[in-house]
Amino acid sequence: MGVEILPFLRARRAMQWFFWQQIRSADREGGRLNLRLADGSTAAISLRPMTAASRDMLAHAIRQRVNTLQSSGYGQA
Repeated sequence: MGVEILPFLRARRAMQWFFWQQIRSADREGGRLNLRLADGSTAAISLRPMTAASRDMLAHAIRQRVNTLQSSGYGQA
């Protein structure tokens, strides 16, 4: 379905959901994951609560999923 962002603070009000079709690319900068969205905006997500290995695995998994879906043409008109 997509990426669910559940923050530690004010989770009910600040939770976000990004469908795979919305995500054009993803990259990691230090302790932050940047999702570049189809509408031109960027969602910056802090990964600091995670271990370094977990940050790497999550960023890699999201990049691979986005790349796979884009190369398959999924979500394109």
